[in-house]
Amino acid sequence: MREVAWSRTILAVALGLALSTAAGAADSKGSLAAVDMGATTISFQPLGSFGGMTLTVSGPGDTYVQQDFAAGVSPAIDLIGAPDGGYVYELRAIPLLDDRTRAEMAAARESGDTAVVEALKQAGLIPSQDLVQSGSFRI
Repeated sequence: MREVAWSRTILAVALGLALSTAAGAADSKGSLAAVDMGATTISFQPLGSFGGMTLTVSGPGDTYVQQDFAAGVSPAIDLIGAPDGGYVYELRAIPLLDDRTRAEMAAARESGDTAVVEALKQAGLIPSQDLVQSGSFRI
């Protein structure tokens, strides 16, 4: 039994290193966070400043976890007791917006004026696409 536990720990650490290396290589391609797979947790170190993040993880059977994290908090999920198998994750970031941009977006939403949103994207005040990172891991 002890040998099986060590095998799982070694496997988790090896996968963590592979995920971290892959995430590090993808930084220039727009990764939101570096992935750190530990023996009992998977955590994400944001590579920028965000207004918050949402982490969703699904796996074997009906395993499904979704958790919101405030700005400045590194998302992490505890894997203790999680069933063996394949998992997928999705990390979504909420962009940091200044008060003026928030007010313009609220007014555009109320009036239904999509041109305002496009103008904000063109000006670089809001992201032109969703801030999403996804991947998979096994335990």
